Amino acid sequence: MVHARRAAVGAVCGSVAGVVLALMQSHPFDGLILGAAAGTVFALALPARPEASAGTALTTATLGIAAWLIVDILLGPVLSGRPPQWTAVGMRAAFPGLVGWRFRRR
Repeated sequence: MVHARRAAVGAVCGSVAGVVLALMQSHPFDGLILGAAAGTVFALALPARPEASAGTALTTATLGIAAWLIVDILLGPVLSGRPPQWTAVGMRAAFPGLVGWRFRRR
């Protein structure tokens, strides 16, 4: 029951943060789905530490950078039939998505 509650809270928080991501994506609904999924994963993967909420927020922000690299730079283009956006020009074009990934917190 505790895991279901944490997953639900993570999904809601991720969805709220996903609104920012949705504004940065070409398909807004994808941003909301990714937000809910990431919030759920973060809530279940990271231990609940009320006394260290600042540390947890920084951890999730750092994981947001990794998620941006994996989803927006690597997987998104590859699944669309394009090469990964590892170049400076490609990353600059995908940079607005990083703002959305950084605001995603649990």
